[in-house]
Parts: sequence; C-alpha cells; structure tokens
Amino acid sequence: MEPLPEHLTAYLRQTLHEEPELSSVHLQGLPVYLAHMYRFWRARLFGREFVLAEATADVGGSAKRLAADLERLKGFAGEAHLAVVLPRLSSVQRRRLIAAGVPFLIPGQQMYLPTVLVDLREHFPRAGAPPPAHLTATAQFVILRQILWRDVEGRHLAGLAEEFGYSAMTLTNVRRDLIAAGVCEDRAEGRAKPIRFRKAGRDLWESVRTMLRSPVVREVPAVAVNPSLPLLDAGLTALARRSMLAAPPVPTTALAQGRLRSALDKDDLVKVGHPDYAEVFVQAWAYDPRRLAEADLVDRLSLWLSLTEDPDERVQLALDELLEGQEW
Repeated sequence: MEPLPEHLTAYLRQTLHEEPELSSVHLQGLPVYLAHMYRFWRARLFGREFVLAEATADVGGSAKRLAADLERLKGFAGEAHLAVVLPRLSSVQRRRLIAAGVPFLIPGQQMYLPTVLVDLREHFPRAGAPPPAHLTATAQFVILRQILWRDVEGRHLAGLAEEFGYSAMTLTNVRRDLIAAGVCEDRAEGRAKPIRFRKAGRDLWESVRTMLRSPVVREVPAVAVNPSLPLLDAGLTALARRSMLAAPPVPTTALAQGRLRSALDKDDLVKVGHPDYAEVFVQAWAYDPRRLAEADLVDRLSLWLSLTEDPDERVQLALDELLEGQEW
C-alpha cells in the first residue's frame, strides 16, 4: 500500500477538523494513460465516499481535459464521488474549473466539491509575485529552442533576435518574462544581458510545462495550390509518423500564422467551406514551426503541446511514446 500523501492528509485534517479516512485504492482495468497520470485515494468527506485522483504528472489546468479524465474514471469508481487533486492552479484556471463543474482539491488553497455542495477557500499572504499562468508565444519558442537545439544559453539578445526574426525589444521582453517566471537568472555580463537558464533539458521542460500552451492559433480546411509552400506535417499526421497511430485520411500541416495569411491572400492556399472538401488541414502557429522543425515534421514538444488535450486514449498513449523518444 502506498504511503498517504502528507500534504493531502494534513489539509483534510485541518479542513474536516478530524482525522481523515484516507486510503490508497487500485482501480481495476484503468486505461494506461490514466494510471500513469494519477494516484488514487479513497476518502470519506462530509459523510460521502470519494475517490480522489491525485495528479502525478503534469495535467495542466485545462477544464476540458480534467472533465474528460473524470468522466472516463466514473466507470471505475463505482458509486463514489470523484475529485481531482492538483498541486497548484492560477486563479483563472480555478475559475474555469468551477465554471465547468469539475470537482477539485488544491491542498492549502481550495476544495470545490459541487456534488456535495462544498466550496471552501483559504487565502494566504503571497511570498511574492506568482509566476505567470502562461508564457508568451515568443518566450515559449525560446525555451523550446534551447531544449531542442541547445543554442540559446549565454548568447546575446541581438544575435538571437537577428537569427530568429524577432526585434531586439521583443527578445528583451522575453528575457524579462523568463526572469519573472523563475526560468532564467537575472545576471548581466558587463553591458550584455544574455539568457541564462536555471535548468536544462528535461528539468527545464518539467519546470515550465504548465506555463506552455498549444502553438495552434486556428486550423483551416484548404486545398493547396502552390506545391512549394513550406508545409510541415503536424497534428495527428505528425504523431502517426512518430508512433504506431494510424494516419488520418486528410493530412494536417503547419505554417506560421503570418505565412498562412499570406498564402491565403495570394491564393497559394484556398480555404474550403466545409472540412469534408479539404485536401489538407493547415494549422496557423503562434511561432514559426520551421525554427524548431525536424526535417518536414514539427518538433516533438510543440506537437505534444498541440495534442495534449485530445481525449482519445490512443492519442494519449502515442504522446507518452513521443516524450519517451525525446533526447533530452
């Protein structure tokens, strides 16, 4: 039997004003991706039986994703109520979970159990400004570039700006944002202020993953007219090429959002009125996918971010394989 999580036990003890009835539980027949992402505890709260799904991996704060996970768990929890246990969420993410009716506990902060009409909140003094809920698209690109290519660390901002097609001011703002998020050190070297990351590789990825978002701004069903367009395989098409997943009948590709607008304006791509008529789906990305690409594929980490909310179990298993294949 797994040891009880002290942070959860202490929180329940303080909230219930009694010793909590809490024990580990194994849910038989659980899909592999859910078994990897959560530990499960049986608890008696406010006179009702609960199964608490404690996140052991980064599940983010997506109300849609968490609602889908809990819906899938209903068939394995019997008559017990369900709630997810999360380490922390931004106020915006908590409001979204409440709006979606997703039961959750954040030890030390909030317990929201709408099935038993409980909404307990606790407020504590802040030790300092919290990290941003999400990084900007450019800051996300810089982090992924460092993880994948390892060529950002220690370089001057002017050189990075010129190579990646951003203004020097934009990269200055990125450095400031990364310092505020605790990702980079605030250290000058003479007059230069290079980017110095506090962590590297997988440690860097794990430290920022909750602040990263899907790079996909929108997706356009289209017919490609100009065969020379620099389309990269993306979405389920790219995931199928990196796993045992079957490829979709209509390919999904990616372009930077500015490049997609230009292609549509020049009729290099023609948007169709219904997805059934599409020969290709083109994703508009918030940053240029070519700057991170591996041959004619979008990079693994951006691909993972673009599909992490897909509720299909097969997709989630393929995404696990995707990260396992990443060279950190």
